[in-house]
Amino acid sequence: MKSIILNLAASIKNLARRIQEEEEREEMSNDTQKIFSGEGAGRHIEYLAQQDGIDALTGLTGLKVFRHELEHALACLKGEQEGQIAGKEPLKEIALIALNVDHLEKVNTTYGHAAGDEVLRQVASLLMMSIPETDTIARINGRELMILMKGVDAHTAALHAEEIRRKISQLTLSGYPGLALTASFGVVSSKESTNPRILQEYADEALYGAKRDGRNQVKTHSPGEEATHTL
Repeated sequence: MKSIILNLAASIKNLARRIQEEEEREEMSNDTQKIFSGEGAGRHIEYLAQQDGIDALTGLTGLKVFRHELEHALACLKGEQEGQIAGKEPLKEIALIALNVDHLEKVNTTYGHAAGDEVLRQVASLLMMSIPETDTIARINGRELMILMKGVDAHTAALHAEEIRRKISQLTLSGYPGLALTASFGVVSSKESTNPRILQEYADEALYGAKRDGRNQVKTHSPGEEATHTL
């Protein structure tokens, strides 16, 4: 319970920070803008304000807000809106990291669903401590998490994913002795596509490739790659 309260508090803090940055942006000149600027920024503020966008179990961003964040970032890359990273560098590239905790279904079967929920909460906490606040971490569905990283290429994102993979393998859950955790990761950058749906599909393809090749590893999507979707 303590971990989910901390996660919820962090997500609410991040959401409030993004709204505040957008409000500050409207009061500043073009050369001192924070993260996003342009004609669609007002709609961006309104959307974030109206949506809680928080997953109840993990405290991570929800799917609706994640999709909006992804679409907004890609619009900046395509020149439909202007964008900066923390008010410094122009936004030129983004990367997605898709991840699954390996054999989560087995955890639920062996230790109970409470254990599976706690695994997701602990992994969410780890992600929030490992990823910059300017990036977005979301729970996409029951077992898949996704990270939107701004201003990084696929190689840099893969390095982040590898570090997170290592940390997850070192997690221990009190009350569940002998429970060893691993995770699989798929990485893609906007160099391959600026279509949000396609980019997410590429991240998923890389993730399934990591599972197909033995799990507990990071795979970067390659152009033309066809993944076998195994669970």
